Amino acid sequence: MKTNHMQPALFRVIFSLIGFCILAAIQPPAQASAPAPGGTNSRPYYVAMDSWSFADKTNWTSDKGYAPLSFTNLSFSYLGDGASLVVNSNAPAWIQYNVYETNGATNLTVAGGTVAFWFAPNWASTNQGGNGPGEWGRLIEVGGYSPDSSYGWWSLYVDDVGQNIYFSTQTNDLSSNVTTYVSAPISWTTNYWHYIVLTYCATNTALYLDGLLATSGPPVTVFPGPDVLTNGFFLGSDSNGVLQAQGMFNSMYTFSTPLDAGVINALFTRSYGFYIMNPMNSPFMAEVVSAPSSPSTTGTPNVITGPGYLLSVTNSVNNVSSTNVWMTNVTAYATGGGNMSIKFTIEGGQAGANYDVFATTALQSPITTGMVPRRL
Repeated sequence: MKTNHMQPALFRVIFSLIGFCILAAIQPPAQASAPAPGGTNSRPYYVAMDSWSFADKTNWTSDKGYAPLSFTNLSFSYLGDGASLVVNSNAPAWIQYNVYETNGATNLTVAGGTVAFWFAPNWASTNQGGNGPGEWGRLIEVGGYSPDSSYGWWSLYVDDVGQNIYFSTQTNDLSSNVTTYVSAPISWTTNYWHYIVLTYCATNTALYLDGLLATSGPPVTVFPGPDVLTNGFFLGSDSNGVLQAQGMFNSMYTFSTPLDAGVINALFTRSYGFYIMNPMNSPFMAEVVSAPSSPSTTGTPNVITGPGYLLSVTNSVNNVSSTNVWMTNVTAYATGGGNMSIKFTIEGGQAGANYDVFATTALQSPITTGMVPRRL
């Protein structure tokens, strides 16, 4: 929010946070568990087998400290919630993690469980005017597809035009069969984050996109054998570093049991703010909507992408800055449709000066690391 403050008096600004749950967003995302919404007795409490925040962008260890078996040609991005893993290279690029650790820990189960993560493509679907990834990009994969079904395969992937997402498997029975349990249409744009959750077990399979059930399918009955599992799983590509997802990964969790729909929606809602509050992520940031100010603003100084107009003010009276600005009378209220508005009063300031309002999804220490500028 910029305003040409014509007089050192109070003024009021209202802005709306569309689809944004303030109470949920101020909590950091879980690193090892998925607490059930609605009280401790309403749903079970799920404990993750492992999680990957990708904060270690040098060694890419998991949050439990397990190192990958191998990796190459990876990069990272500060889009998303902290550092994100990027698998997008003209050369072969992969990251390979153990299914079973040497101490007996399990990172992924293929017969039943949950895989949940945030993903943002660097491509746009063809139904969004883009070209898609140009190949059948692997999001997560165990084993590898073979035309004669001679090895074993377990994969969540998107098609080459970026219009569909699939979960398919093979075993090593030489049947040449591929079992596709679920598929759902997608229409994605560049750098737009999506929450992808796959649940699977002996009774059904389900795919959730952005907190909602996208499709469900039959129980998982076909999966790779133990010899294939010893080669671990790959994130963002196949085992040869091709068929790349060409995008960013963040906050991945694996569970040994399927999460229920309520927990998945709660996890999406709780994390959503960390992905929309990013000035480089314009589709999400468009949901933070400015509202009128009183008195009205004059002009729109460009302090986000340009050199800016803000100047340091050193005038003081009795060792207190004469241009102190503070916020008061903060109120929040629902406006319908899941929307929330916040109203506050800004007092003080200097005539003719422009002022910024910054937004953050969670307070951090130091505070500068938690502040994400957004022109309101």
